[in-house]
Amino acid sequence: MNGDQVRDVTFLGNWRRDGYDRSKVDELLRLLAVELDAGRPVRPVISSAQLRTRNRFPERKNCDVDAVDWFLAQLRIDAESRDSGDFSTDPCATLPT
Repeated sequence: MNGDQVRDVTFLGNWRRDGYDRSKVDELLRLLAVELDAGRPVRPVISSAQLRTRNRFPERKNCDVDAVDWFLAQLRIDAESRDSGDFSTDPCATLPT
């Protein structure tokens, strides 16, 4: 995943129950995009994120907690797999022909 893909992420709002404050989620996404663009690891940013659930705001929607948590978990998995493997080589190169 790259910074532009993270910038394009939008989470559905959640009117019926508590959720993450949209402004805090948007701020986290911006930070993650900057780190990805710079080629730096995103795991420290994700690990230090302190998103808290809030009661419904009548004037705006919160972000769905499950959706945000799932996305961050997938981003962490993507980053870990990139850090642990060398994707510059052809994975099929060692297969017999």
